Amino acid sequence: MIDNLANEILLRIFSELELPGIIASRGTCQKWRHLVPYTQFLPIRRAMLEFYDELVATPLFHQTRPWVLANLQKFDRQTYLNKLLHQYPSVPEDFSCWVLEWPARATVAFSWPGLPRKKYNEDYADDINVVGGVPWMVYPQVSALMVSDEIKRTAEYIPALLVHHHSLATWLLLDKRKEFSGKVFISGVAENRMVIAAGERAFQLNWFYPDWMAYQRRIWEIVMKAAESRTKAGRLIWSKVEDIPVENSEDSMADIAKMIAPAWLRKDRDAHAQTLLDIERDRLQDL
Repeated sequence: MIDNLANEILLRIFSELELPGIIASRGTCQKWRHLVPYTQFLPIRRAMLEFYDELVATPLFHQTRPWVLANLQKFDRQTYLNKLLHQYPSVPEDFSCWVLEWPARATVAFSWPGLPRKKYNEDYADDINVVGGVPWMVYPQVSALMVSDEIKRTAEYIPALLVHHHSLATWLLLDKRKEFSGKVFISGVAENRMVIAAGERAFQLNWFYPDWMAYQRRIWEIVMKAAESRTKAGRLIWSKVEDIPVENSEDSMADIAKMIAPAWLRKDRDAHAQTLLDIERDRLQDL
């Protein structure tokens, strides 16, 4: 019987499990539950497990499950990643692991490829269940994000996944270079570029999250703050699907043609994209 295996062997088995298996193993018996915390997991699995445990221990998390469960759509996780890899040969390991292993039912806000690609305006968003804007990560397109380096006076496009867009745009950087790979960047209002600057303009660099799980944690912090504000204002948190307004008009689906950045594979043939790059390079030379 597997229960009779030495602890060292069980720990080795646990270390090979994916996140759903790790979560399930803790419910098997007290011995396994006791051993799991001592397992040497991959850092990304450890980070996901710790975040998952924090979520399920929060009452607000369970209040927000009805909307998630009502809107989840099936999608092939590996196919989603393969589509990204077909456009650019590198996807950050922590993001790949999250796509493959994170429980869909534990989705936070808009952040999951298996949710509808809808435009949510303020009438249909409470920033707890539903966050305003478009969850573009549902559509696996590698986009070209402009990077303007005011220190080196260079401008280029780098590959990135547009995660979400409302007044701000959120990007997962796919570029292989260490200074970019795996970081999450949020561009300012009307800014579809990343500016690297010194002095007072360097504040834009603070819109970085070091990795995907750090960004997930930040989303949850925002959700909790929104819930606190809504409660203080005497407004109900939508906890029943029938209470949540639904936008089903023909215009509710986000139009792919209106993405704010060109596709990575087409950027060199996109005259508008190249014109913007030339303009930015000229600006940098005039600094």
